[in-house]
Amino acid sequence: MSSEAVAPRLIASLEEITHWREGAEKEARQQLEEVDVEEARLKKAIEDLQTQIVGLDTLRGEVRARVDELDDQEIAKSYQAVVDSLDADSELLDGRSALVAERRAELRDKAEKLLADPELASAIDEFERFREMETGLSSLPASYRKAILDHHQAVKRRLTLVFETLEGAPEPLDAPTAGIAIVASVDPSEGPPESLVMVLPVDAGLYDNWADAGESVSATLAYRMVAAAATLAERAGVPGAPIAYRSFEGKLTIQVWFGDSDPEGDLKELAAGILDEVRFSATELSTAATELYTLWLPPDVLNPPEEEDDDESESSAEPDAAAVFEEELFGTEED
Repeated sequence: MSSEAVAPRLIASLEEITHWREGAEKEARQQLEEVDVEEARLKKAIEDLQTQIVGLDTLRGEVRARVDELDDQEIAKSYQAVVDSLDADSELLDGRSALVAERRAELRDKAEKLLADPELASAIDEFERFREMETGLSSLPASYRKAILDHHQAVKRRLTLVFETLEGAPEPLDAPTAGIAIVASVDPSEGPPESLVMVLPVDAGLYDNWADAGESVSATLAYRMVAAAATLAERAGVPGAPIAYRSFEGKLTIQVWFGDSDPEGDLKELAAGILDEVRFSATELSTAATELYTLWLPPDVLNPPEEEDDDESESSAEPDAAAVFEEELFGTEED
């Protein structure tokens, strides 16, 4: 009986190699598929990131544009704040001025009632006659002179209430002290100053009606500021500097133009000192329960914001509003 033949060992080895190859190829194909999937995922992620980068670049441009506009927006907002503040202060000052006028009218009525008294009227006539003859007293004998002077003092004491009523200022208003602001600016902000501008919380129409302004608190403040402008020019060594009066959004503006005169000293410090003197001497403001402040702002804030015009050709033919206003407000050397 013959035994079965055993296959050569090589055949088994080759079969094993074939199985290994098939398994290796299968594993490799699976890995390649995974690589392709991962590659596709990464490419998609890169595309998304590139899209985000483009969006970030766009956002960066928009933010930078907004930053570039902040200066203009700040000036525009500051301009409007100045206008609103001047309007509010002017309204407050007019209201307080009316109350002070009522107090003054009450004092006048009281004085008129006192003057209606025949005895007081006679005493006033006697007082006036004494003033006319006072220079001749030295020629009289000492006893006569003493008697006349003693009698005059007695008359003066009787008239004290009348004099105090006629000459005295009204009592301060029983109201909270309110701050009101003058807006001031030196142009240019740096370098030799060419002009100084002060905007008052007072109606600009006052300039055309000085004679009718009377002694209101607003008018008296304006008178003081006109004098302050002349004092500033003198202390700056330019006593002949032109002083102009204009309107800033309906409020009285006083401009001192120095041009190339090269004023002496620090113009802002000089003006601040003079305005402090005004504040301390302006009894009408304390009577009206108000306190004066000076706010120094860059000249650009006092120029109206430029308005955009959709029609570029039409707007290019129009003069620049800010330039026109600046020439009107700050003047030119020829003005």
